[in-house]
Amino acid sequence: MKFSEIIGQEEVKQRLLQTITDNRISHAQLFFGKEGTGSLPLALAYAQYIFCTQKTETDSCGSCPSCIKMQKLIHPDLHLFFPVTTTEKIKTKPISSFFIAEWRKSFLKNPYLSLAQWLENIGSENKQGNISVEESAEIIKALNLKPYEAEYRILVIWMAERMNIAAANKLLKVLEEPPEKTVFLLVVEDYDKLLPTIVSRTQLVKITSLKEKEIAEKLKEDYQLNPETATQVALMADGNYAEALTLIEKEEEISSQFNLFITWFRYAFAGKIPEMIRWSESTAGLPRESMKNFLQYTTRMLRECMVIRYHINYLAKTEGETKESLSKLSKFVNEKNIIPLTTEISKAIADLERNANAKILLLDLSFKIAKLLKAN
Repeated sequence: MKFSEIIGQEEVKQRLLQTITDNRISHAQLFFGKEGTGSLPLALAYAQYIFCTQKTETDSCGSCPSCIKMQKLIHPDLHLFFPVTTTEKIKTKPISSFFIAEWRKSFLKNPYLSLAQWLENIGSENKQGNISVEESAEIIKALNLKPYEAEYRILVIWMAERMNIAAANKLLKVLEEPPEKTVFLLVVEDYDKLLPTIVSRTQLVKITSLKEKEIAEKLKEDYQLNPETATQVALMADGNYAEALTLIEKEEEISSQFNLFITWFRYAFAGKIPEMIRWSESTAGLPRESMKNFLQYTTRMLRECMVIRYHINYLAKTEGETKESLSKLSKFVNEKNIIPLTTEISKAIADLERNANAKILLLDLSFKIAKLLKAN
């Protein structure tokens, strides 16, 4: 992956390039950015630039033997680790190396790959991937290998916050006494879920959300969308290119997601308990990551209600029938209940991550939403 292939993030690219120009490559770096912002592509572009034998001041060459291998993710000094789960084929103690072919294929098809998309690709959409203590043994094994072709060996740990505590503690010991000529690139969406002692031993590389204009331009370039459609998708994606791709590839599902949201809130406001029970039972059948994504989407729709209610037109991200439906709902979403509403939804997302019973959780959340809407 070359820096030039990555959407936006020019300031981050320059900082990364400067570390190599100044010969001050930190042994452990933490690439922190929300889903779809390009944290993983940036980490791999950085690795390719380090390996490149004919680099320019601004990018890797893309044609030397090292670059060619990196573009296929098969460079012998690149070691990849990522969340996995048990599957039909892998019944116990799954580790990244068992899935490396699928992961390469997934990333090369979509460098802005989300965790939910990755788990779906391996048939584990109903499970939550993690990085186990068995994986930490694989990391240590990689450290026992000397660099094969390059000056450095680079270990990329994607979604490092998915490490369980045993794996995290083993990684911490390695970071405390790092081997020479080794670079760790940890890629996370939420570094608060990492051990603070790991965070303190890394150099933070913060990646911001993408600008709507950047997403729209990329969609027009790669998918030949007309300007109006590209702009609308970019607005709805909320700085997340992975979400933008979902929007253009699964239009019916996105429409269904809005219908799921608006139906839920109508039932809640009307206090229709039998309907809320049926809605909760049905929605609980979605893959767990999809439920979390839906709840995050709900938060964005509530934000849009506030924008519509207070006529902040330049921040509006919806139009047509969607905006009309939200306009009706916005009468019951205001400065008094918006924070409690989004707080309860955030709590529900956290509970889902802790494997709470989805049916009970969604029904309980429905009752809380009903109470908050009626307290208007």
